[in-house]
Amino acid sequence: MKKLLLIWFFVGFSLGIFAQKESFASSAEYDSELYGSIMFHTNGWGISGTKLKHRTEGKKWLFTAELVTIKHLKEEKRLNPYVDNTKKYVYGKLNYFAVLRPSIGQQKIIYAKGSKLGVQVAINYNIGASIGFTRPVYLEILYPSVLGRPEGSTPSSEAYNPELHKPEMILGRDTYFRGFNQTTVYPGIHGKVGFNFDYASVSNLVRGIETGLAFDVYLKKIPLMAFVHNQRFFVTGYMSFHFGKKQ
Repeated sequence: MKKLLLIWFFVGFSLGIFAQKESFASSAEYDSELYGSIMFHTNGWGISGTKLKHRTEGKKWLFTAELVTIKHLKEEKRLNPYVDNTKKYVYGKLNYFAVLRPSIGQQKIIYAKGSKLGVQVAINYNIGASIGFTRPVYLEILYPSVLGRPEGSTPSSEAYNPELHKPEMILGRDTYFRGFNQTTVYPGIHGKVGFNFDYASVSNLVRGIETGLAFDVYLKKIPLMAFVHNQRFFVTGYMSFHFGKKQ
């Protein structure tokens, strides 16, 4: 995990170091930018929307809203070896975890496009709220006859309880869409820093890649898994793909 984060970050860092500064005239042709993004990170994935407003030559304001999923690093899918035709599930997974990240930040251009075929290199950094939402994982459970139900009876759908649901009773994950009425909110803060590469060949379009690190910290530990250590501080390496327009 640590090696992956370092590789992810220093790829962007190296590209930024070797870039040479040029005139900022091309980036100043437009007052603002609006783009959406698809993000993949070391613990999940997400989507986001970003608004950029020009502040000064070579600097822009960033206003971003992201929705990302975060998984525990110890997650591992398995099957019930005692029953045929079961579905995979993550043993010990207590909750799904999604995070809404509204933030404000800045973009500093370190290499402006010299032509339509050039690549703009910039550093983005954001800080804002991290609003986490957990909801329980539902599993299909088949009780043995010794617990009061005949063998072969219809499985029941229940929120995973590590004290009650033994591995031999679990037939697999139930539908993903259960448990929304049992959502718990975990407030926190987050920060993000990354290198942004805009390679659009049309001047009024945004086509780019961003890679960097994100940090989330919460007031309480997030109960993602049973039987392992849960935490309230998360560090993830990410790569996102941008698509939008300049105005």
